[in-house]
Amino acid sequence: MPGNWPETIGENLRPAIAQSIIAFLLAGMVLDYGVILRQTIFTLAIFWAGVLGLTVRRNENPTRLDIFVVRWGLLILLPFSLLITDQV
Repeated sequence: MPGNWPETIGENLRPAIAQSIIAFLLAGMVLDYGVILRQTIFTLAIFWAGVLGLTVRRNENPTRLDIFVVRWGLLILLPFSLLITDQV
């Protein structure tokens, strides 16, 4: 594992939870009648559904990619999803 990252997905949830809370609070402060907040909530739901799937399937023996996605996936997914859903 890179650095001192914990070995299971469950032990890597703390950064993902912190990022989710921060993203939710920042999106809630944008004064655009809730458009960004709604898009952020959809993105968070998709992200956490993926994390749940990873946790159920490979919690005890995750790959490096699994741990990377759990720790940093939201920061990668959120900007792209806001750009894509803005066009829809």
